[in-house]
Amino acid sequence: MDLSAIEVLTTLDERVQPRHTALLVVDMQNDYCSAGGASDRNGRDLTQIQAIYPAVVGLISSARRVAVPIIFTKYTVGPGTAGLSGPEILRRGMNFAGLDSTVKGTWGHELINEVPYVDGNDIVIEKRRLSAFTGTDLDLILRSRGVKTLVVGGVVTQGCVESTVREAANSDYYLAVAEDCVASTDAQAHAMALRSMATVLRYADAVVSSDRILSIWDAAAE
Repeated sequence: MDLSAIEVLTTLDERVQPRHTALLVVDMQNDYCSAGGASDRNGRDLTQIQAIYPAVVGLISSARRVAVPIIFTKYTVGPGTAGLSGPEILRRGMNFAGLDSTVKGTWGHELINEVPYVDGNDIVIEKRRLSAFTGTDLDLILRSRGVKTLVVGGVVTQGCVESTVREAANSDYYLAVAEDCVASTDAQAHAMALRSMATVLRYADAVVSSDRILSIWDAAAE
């Protein structure tokens, strides 16, 4: 079998070059991250989630300097019952007491103030399921921009982050999960999800410190 005509980006440096990379920041919304949001109201410990803010901001700022497209996702319910189904209502009810989380038009649905979102420049994907690809135009947006690699940060690691990473891999994107830019309210589930993603992706540096990515982007900016 002759594979010579198929491009394979074998190193992190090749994979995250700005010309074919996008940054995907998953669900950094008030209901998942902020005091008074749904996670907080349901007794979740937000310490680890809030601890990643500086690293996420650093990654966003670096991406902006080298013209890497920045895409934010927002888990979305409504208006009304739009997008809800029996299985989704059951799953959400097992996650939170009630369904009053990430409801469109509420404070909880909005991105946290700490992330430097630029209206009119950055892209926002409203999604209704765990994966940012399910039922959205994310794949079309990426392919229209010639994106080959997704650098991924956000919350929560074992939920929307891992679901999105797995579907991205199935859609033939390279991945670089910034391990210090993803978090969960469950430390054990977070660690297991990082191991699972690294195991599924298999190649070196699929799960990597954001410092490694920043160093490559900083070199590209020189």
